[in-house]
Amino acid sequence: AEKLIINWEDLNLDYAGENKFASFFSSTGNIHTYPAKAVPEMVNDLIKKVMSIRNIETVLDPFVGSGTTALESKYLGLDFFGSDLNPLAVLLSKTKALTIENTVYTKQRLIDFINQLDSEYTTTKLIPVQDFDGIQYWFKEENIRELQFLKFKLGQFIKRANKVNREMYALILLTAFSSTIRRVSLTRNGEFKLYRMSPNEIEKFSIDSISEFSNAVRNLLDMLVVANDSYSTKTKSSIQLENAKTLKYLEDASIDLVITSPPYG
Repeated sequence: AEKLIINWEDLNLDYAGENKFASFFSSTGNIHTYPAKAVPEMVNDLIKKVMSIRNIETVLDPFVGSGTTALESKYLGLDFFGSDLNPLAVLLSKTKALTIENTVYTKQRLIDFINQLDSEYTTTKLIPVQDFDGIQYWFKEENIRELQFLKFKLGQFIKRANKVNREMYALILLTAFSSTIRRVSLTRNGEFKLYRMSPNEIEKFSIDSISEFSNAVRNLLDMLVVANDSYSTKTKSSIQLENAKTLKYLEDASIDLVITSPPYG
């Protein structure tokens, strides 16, 4: 095998802002909370460093997490392969690496959908209920009802979408929905593990799930549109819900660079 020697001394690895959506954004952005995110600027610098001394066309991240490496690879014009055992990680990574087709139409279609949610919620009397152990512990009653309504409407919208756009709509809306669930839950922010708010905090806690969801969709759309405009070339991204021990999803693919942050204990 060819031996590759890289001088890393000229790289300043003192990075900050791990919640940034991408290295090419001037402002910070965060589409979803996720533990131990990689710093976009660091991933970008590492990939470019390797690209400066050898030809790189494909990147692999077998522990894809929130999708930082997937997005940075796409931005640099590289094909990407990734996997994770966490379904949320696969959802976020696929959304980050998404190429929006027919940008103006797609954005307007989703904006029209969220604009009608408030009025529909006000007039809706019967909402399908999905219960699970501990739901009352983690959510206030009104938020439970709002989230059930959103889940039902999302299901309807995605099911009725044509096959060409269905996955794209689903990725955007479900990522925003997952973010909303986290935001309206009675969990303390900024914690690696789930901890419930104090009784005093819970009493003061008041948030509208539908408004939160609408804002999440708008924010995500804005970031995806900017990201789409920033890509240097058309690339392919393949992200699978798979075990990194086998890498069977690679089949006969050739990988030029593996860059990853393995899961912590």
